[in-house]
Amino acid sequence: MTFKILCWVAAVGLGVPCSIPVSAGDGSTAGLCLPAVERLATEALLQTLNGRLLANPSASLTLTDWCREHGILGLGETLRAVTSHSDGPEPASLRSDLQVGDNEPIRHRHVRLYCGTHIVSEADNFFIPARLSDSMNRELETSDHPFGLVVRSLHFVRRTAEVAILWSPLPRGWEADRQLPCEPISDDSIPDGILRHRAILVTDVGRPFSEVIEIYQRVVVSVPLRALENASWLARMGVSR
Repeated sequence: MTFKILCWVAAVGLGVPCSIPVSAGDGSTAGLCLPAVERLATEALLQTLNGRLLANPSASLTLTDWCREHGILGLGETLRAVTSHSDGPEPASLRSDLQVGDNEPIRHRHVRLYCGTHIVSEADNFFIPARLSDSMNRELETSDHPFGLVVRSLHFVRRTAEVAILWSPLPRGWEADRQLPCEPISDDSIPDGILRHRAILVTDVGRPFSEVIEIYQRVVVSVPLRALENASWLARMGVSR
């Protein structure tokens, strides 16, 4: 694993030709091929986005930046939320997580976040209206504005409770096999949901007021992946197509 990563870094950063063993699909091995590089780069994209989401309190702002950087959000476009409200079943640990009793009202907001026409996230947001201002509750009830933007004046902190990687472009055990697959990543091989976070939002004095379960969608890596074939650094790697 160490050799492969160092080799890739040397090729990308220094322009040094390098050969990583890859599987040709018939049990043989070949030199470095474009699909193998795409798989490594896609894994790097997925882990980079995951790290940025974990490091920032607002997923809405993080996704806005990500979409702009990777051409998912067009010039002049903004992140858009489409919401619905329901009184569906609560997660088993919700009231314990939010430190409220059985009789405290909790509202549920299902949110789809769009960058342009692309769904980038689906989320279930459970929040305690009594711990928000009247104006915040009114805005959440009457608009599709992202939750994080509506409550940002609370200077909240996001405490991650669970992270699940739902898909990877690399096969299980790839780092031990000393081979990388040379098959392209097909569109239908990427599921709709690729990353799930569960987080509790707390105020700057540590009082929880919301729990959110977010599933990030395939477009957050599939659009950047399609741009890889035109990336200038591939030419410096001697990558075969």
